[in-house]
Amino acid sequence: MIDTTDHNTIVKVHGESEPLAARVAILVPFVAPHKKPIYQALANRCESLAVLVSTPMEENRYWQPDWDGLDVIVQRTWTIRQIFRHRVGFREPLFVHVPVDTWKRLRQVRPDVIISHEFGFRTLFAALYRQVSRKSRLVIWGGLSEHTEKGKGLTRLLLRKLLIRLADVVVVNGKSGMRYVRNLGMPDDRVLRFPYATIPSPFDDAPPKRDESTRDHLVFVGSLIERKGIVPFVECLAEWCQSHPDREIRLTLVGEGPERPKLESLAKPDNLRLEICGHCGYERIHQAYREASIFAFPSLMDDWGMAVNEAMQAGLPILGSPYSQAIDEMVVEGEHGWRFHTDQRDEMYSAIDRALGTPWHEQQAMGERARRRIEHRTPDYAASFLVRAAKR
Repeated sequence: MIDTTDHNTIVKVHGESEPLAARVAILVPFVAPHKKPIYQALANRCESLAVLVSTPMEENRYWQPDWDGLDVIVQRTWTIRQIFRHRVGFREPLFVHVPVDTWKRLRQVRPDVIISHEFGFRTLFAALYRQVSRKSRLVIWGGLSEHTEKGKGLTRLLLRKLLIRLADVVVVNGKSGMRYVRNLGMPDDRVLRFPYATIPSPFDDAPPKRDESTRDHLVFVGSLIERKGIVPFVECLAEWCQSHPDREIRLTLVGEGPERPKLESLAKPDNLRLEICGHCGYERIHQAYREASIFAFPSLMDDWGMAVNEAMQAGLPILGSPYSQAIDEMVVEGEHGWRFHTDQRDEMYSAIDRALGTPWHEQQAMGERARRRIEHRTPDYAASFLVRAAKR
């Protein structure tokens, strides 16, 4: 197996600053803000890096495109809009991008290494190019887990099996992703587990100082969409508050999305204060982390969950669902927070009860352990694993 390290505890790896003497093309749907520092770190290691995007930004995202310091090429793309229905019950829009000029763009860039995100059309086109340009190498960056792939259908399964055969290396976010690609037939020695990086923040050197007045303040950061599970979580938290009228609980939601009207209209007891901040920049997000004592992440499905990294970096214990691969990988029950499955109401209520029943000093100790577990996951550290993948 390529990757035998535990990315949750290791701080440095051999060859972390090793350069890559190659031209690299990375194919992605768009440049997400939390991935831009990784691309920049990778660009600093290789001869050149071209970032091929299918679209400047997907229409259901609240981010603005930010490509400063990157060589970005916007591809000519057909986009198919679908509704994805997962087995746990949620639905959400799905954008299937077909970047039809991939072959042309790769011929222009002439990469030695192609890193293609996901197992869709862009990677299929990249794999076909790799078959003709035999000196190039194809690394598939598969943002998936066993849970995210439930109900994806036979066509997608067959395409994934084909692409696995054509790839030189597959990079996945966690152990669940590794099990999934192994089950598709990928040999162990061609799978690399990628340590999802935390972007630079004010908490890099030290977590914020908190006092006990923040003890009953929870924060959630993310899109207010069905997949994030925030509505059932607030309903369950309201039930807990109703059973504990002596406690004053505050929940801050930093994010925007179609679930907002439903959240605003939910019946809540007087001792639950719900604040919805809408879409915010990182300065306001960091403020929200400073003011809270627990980070809530009741996701019904996430191949990772970048906000979990950010919250742990800010020294917050995590109250969340292992349907997010970040929590599945990094949060140990009772050590770094409290785990529950969002579609199991009694389990969620019990986790809320454990979290809000934890003494202040132990909450703080959990937050410090969470911070230590994440602090090595820098963009440069993450880029080093992409370099390792490219050299296999």
